[in-house]
Amino acid sequence: MAIKKTPVARMRRSRSGTKSRPTRRVVERVGRPVTLEEVLVAFQKSLARSSRSSLEAAQAESAFGTGDRSLYTVDTLSITLNAGFRPATSTGAPDRIEVDFDAPADQRSELQFVVEAKPLELTATARLTLANGDALGAFLPVLKVRGALIGPPSKEAEQAVPLEGREVTLHFQSEEASGEAQLNVHTNHLGQFAVDIDPSNNRLESAGRVGSLAGLDLRQVDSFFVFASCREPLTTSKPVQFAIQRGDRDEHGRERNTDR
Repeated sequence: MAIKKTPVARMRRSRSGTKSRPTRRVVERVGRPVTLEEVLVAFQKSLARSSRSSLEAAQAESAFGTGDRSLYTVDTLSITLNAGFRPATSTGAPDRIEVDFDAPADQRSELQFVVEAKPLELTATARLTLANGDALGAFLPVLKVRGALIGPPSKEAEQAVPLEGREVTLHFQSEEASGEAQLNVHTNHLGQFAVDIDPSNNRLESAGRVGSLAGLDLRQVDSFFVFASCREPLTTSKPVQFAIQRGDRDEHGRERNTDR
């Protein structure tokens, strides 16, 4: 375990050779408030890790397979969260809730919720999924598009398998602009693909390649939709909407530089 050193007051020697009074060093906590969705996701991940640990332990010992030992897992958590809750106006996101674990007793409320483990069912056909890879907005204003191409079970494989090296076309559309822009990507060995979008510079990055969309200038719109399609196998994903977080614009529609 790493030990963090706490800054302490030190003695300073003056020019005359005598020691001056100690100088207080101000230590500031660097970070940001915790949001409610981050707390909920943390509980979900904790339950998932617990279940996965139990299953891997079962696969590692033959006693489970022979029925000599029983496997116990936790699949439901009933949680009462006692903390202070307030709109996240300090971070410029009033639609989010900040959680204050150090709030005074008279400013606390109780929030009760249940976390359940619900494993996903295998698909009988090829499935192309698309999602917002940064649903909590930790990397804003950069947007992260994430997707996967999964093939159905076959005679050789009883489980669904990721499809590697397949070309996937991303279709970009916006209600504020006419036409459609497209971007071709390829799946990796896990059947996944990823695109990072910097709307303020109309810049896209995927698998080390950097470019921009032809036919859609992301600097001129406030939101857009994306859906993915694949020809082999023939499948299409559901659309995902992305909202662009930006500062003020100038008379040409370009984002102003708000750096101080």
